[in-house]
Amino acid sequence: MWLKLRKTLSGLYRTQLTHFFWYSLIAFTGGTCNYLLVYDINLPGVAETSNYGILLYAFSIAWIIFRYRFLDITIVITRTAVFAVVYSLLLGLPLISALIWQQQLEHFLGRRWWVWFWVVGAGLTTAAHYVNLHFQKRAEARLLKEQRRYQSTLLKASRGMTQILELKRLLNLIVYVIAKAVGLTHAAIFLEDPRAEGAFVLSAERNLTGIEAGHRLSRENFLIELLTHTREPLVREELVSEVGGPPVRDPATFKKARAAAQMETLHASVVVPSFRQDRLIGFLVLGEKRKGQVFSSEDLVVFSTLANQAAVAIENARFYEEEKQRQAALFHAATLASLGTMASSMGHQVNNRFNVVSVVSSTQKYKIKELLSNGSEDAEKLREALQECYEQFGSLEEEAIRGGQVVASIRKLARPATGGHQPIALSAAIQAGVDVVQHKIKLDQVDFKVEVPDDLPPIEGDLSQLGECFLNFVDNAYDAIKTKDQLIAEGKLPYANGTTPYRGMIRITAALKDPHLPALDARLRSAKRSEASGAQAGTVHIEVADTGIGVEPEGVSKLFVPFYTTKATAEKGTGLGLYVIKKIIEAHGGTIQMRSKYGEGTTFTIELPVTKVALAT
Repeated sequence: MWLKLRKTLSGLYRTQLTHFFWYSLIAFTGGTCNYLLVYDINLPGVAETSNYGILLYAFSIAWIIFRYRFLDITIVITRTAVFAVVYSLLLGLPLISALIWQQQLEHFLGRRWWVWFWVVGAGLTTAAHYVNLHFQKRAEARLLKEQRRYQSTLLKASRGMTQILELKRLLNLIVYVIAKAVGLTHAAIFLEDPRAEGAFVLSAERNLTGIEAGHRLSRENFLIELLTHTREPLVREELVSEVGGPPVRDPATFKKARAAAQMETLHASVVVPSFRQDRLIGFLVLGEKRKGQVFSSEDLVVFSTLANQAAVAIENARFYEEEKQRQAALFHAATLASLGTMASSMGHQVNNRFNVVSVVSSTQKYKIKELLSNGSEDAEKLREALQECYEQFGSLEEEAIRGGQVVASIRKLARPATGGHQPIALSAAIQAGVDVVQHKIKLDQVDFKVEVPDDLPPIEGDLSQLGECFLNFVDNAYDAIKTKDQLIAEGKLPYANGTTPYRGMIRITAALKDPHLPALDARLRSAKRSEASGAQAGTVHIEVADTGIGVEPEGVSKLFVPFYTTKATAEKGTGLGLYVIKKIIEAHGGTIQMRSKYGEGTTFTIELPVTKVALAT
């Protein structure tokens, strides 16, 4: 026992073992004194007094059973009761019966009737062992039913955590499940703050009072240091009992005392660390059980499993959120890059508006100055001047509105992503891209068609990101058409219809891929089934086709590779457009494919899922 005690560093087990060792030493020392009399060694009063050590041992063991959970007394009593009942029925009753009816047994079985009784007794003894185990398991299962239930719930929850990718939702779910399943007064999670290395901040709580939101603990905190050192759950009662007595100067004991005080401040009965490899990324703060029950060793094991699984889920959620931010930044940067390639033509559009304003303003200013300098009192001339001003100001208003439309279309598309997808109409996303690109290209020089049904279900997405996709589609198609037109004019590309000048075509069409979606089974329309089946039950099929120059066979497989471009200069294209389009479509749960033939044109095929709201109606 002493050797085992030396190897056990800390925790409840060491506390139990320490008490049991010293109490056993007192008991055996007291009992040993009785053997001195065998060797005629009689110390007056020693043997008589030492016997009380055995009595002290009994009371001490009873005390640590209740104080330090040395035994689960309920289980012990239950096992004892089951044992007594089973063996009394299977062995006690046959024995008493044999004693009562001994003569009758001897008359029927002969003088050696006890041999048969011994055989039957051996069989009953064997049977009693297994019957005892069976009923003990059933009794324990009944007693621990509630405990086993919430332990099973927590283990199932730990396995499903990694499927939740939203960090805030994940943390709130963890504290809710623990507090609800175990029946705790409160629960909370402190998580390492990546913005302030070494600090832990209150990230989620349930029914925790007295602690403000955003409460922070530094890594130098005694509780954090102890969690990092032990890597095991800390029970406040155990820390208090280990420290016990007056303050001491021992550094380890002092740290435990301060850690226990910190747990008291946090209203924590148990603190469970959550490690990712060797790094403490957070910890659970658990309150008391509402029914006043103690936390068993099995509870602590389950909590540790839950905390370690939560560490993986938290890391996944953080990575997912960081990846979303990186993708949003990439999408936004690509949007600005696309707008940058149009800066010249956009600037020309806006500059034209300012030129009109400047010319009209200077002209009217000169005319009004001339009228004032002549001192004319001719009412007719003043009327003509005012009429001309009125008409010119109307022109100014019209040009200002056009300039505002140019800026509004740019702002609409260039704004950063909102961070969440909303139900939007596909036609609105197409129009957002067309509104911007029309200030760069002349759509009246091509046959531009948008064929989107009015009753098309909404899609789940971000308007600015999808708008950027269609901006790039139309812009690339227009460039391909102009390239083909130039090659035909130079005689480098044959044109079958020589009597009619070449006029390119850009066509955007959309249709519901599952035309029977409104007639789906009623169960599929329910919100629950819709949530489970996701958007796979219905998708919008989109085609963006053009009759431009197309892509040569060796370039088809490279079009979605970043920084690969078929355009002549960087001012015309950066090579990021189609790469970002593919990422945007995939981020919206869709797919994109492309087919192209050099000299004939290109067609992009996109499929985007219908919103869950649309599926449920």
